[in-house]
Formats: sequence, structure tokens, C-alpha cells
Amino acid sequence: MIQVKICCGLECTARGGQELLDTLESDPLVLSGISLIYEHCMDSCRNGDLAPVVTIEGTMYTSMTADRLSDLLHERIEAMSAIAGR
Repeated sequence: MIQVKICCGLECTARGGQELLDTLESDPLVLSGISLIYEHCMDSCRNGDLAPVVTIEGTMYTSMTADRLSDLLHERIEAMSAIAGR
């Protein structure tokens, strides 16, 4: 499983964090391949300038969009499936 943490702090939520959650929760492929963790606040957005913040397997991504997050996770899930299929 891929560990995904989404900041649910005030700034990240106001700047698209809820849209990120909605996108993940509506994608069965992604949900089946990730461990989703809701973080109250990651203290990483610098007063909102870099919000919303997401970490994927410990790598931090800032100013995340729903499309970018979906693409990143689909790529990782497909890569894991290819490796498992060897």
C-alpha cells in the first residue's frame, strides 16, 4: 500500500484540500492501493502559500491539485502492479 497523507489544516482545506480528499475517495482504484491518513496540520504550507500539502511515501508535494495527485497515484499503483506481475 502507498501511504498518502493529506493536510486537513485550515489553509490547506481552504485552498483545495477537500477537493483532494473527494477525488481520492471517489476513485476505487486509488482507494484500493493507498493508505490514506488525514493530518490535522503538517505545518508546511507557510501560511497558505504552498497549500494544499500532501505526502506520498514520505515525499512532500505542495500546491497539489486533484488532477496531479490522481496522476501521481495512478502511476505509482500501475508501477507496483507491474512489479508484482513479474
